[in-house]
Amino acid sequence: MDQKEEAKAPCLSMLTSHRERLVTGLRSIQCILDNLLACAFLCEEDVEIVQRSATKTDKAINGFVMQQLGC
Repeated sequence: MDQKEEAKAPCLSMLTSHRERLVTGLRSIQCILDNLLACAFLCEEDVEIVQRSATKTDKAINGFVMQQLGC
């Protein structure tokens, strides 16, 4: 395991164990994705997959809009 791999382990553990607290106040994840990509925590394909995925907030907003439009 190289130094880069060793450095990732504690960070991933911290992100996993504090996930709920980290995502509670988020409005946009683009800056986080950019930083994770720059640090090689994610690859381009991973970022694209995340960007294509609808979040709970996206789903709630879409449901609200559809309800307001009477759909």
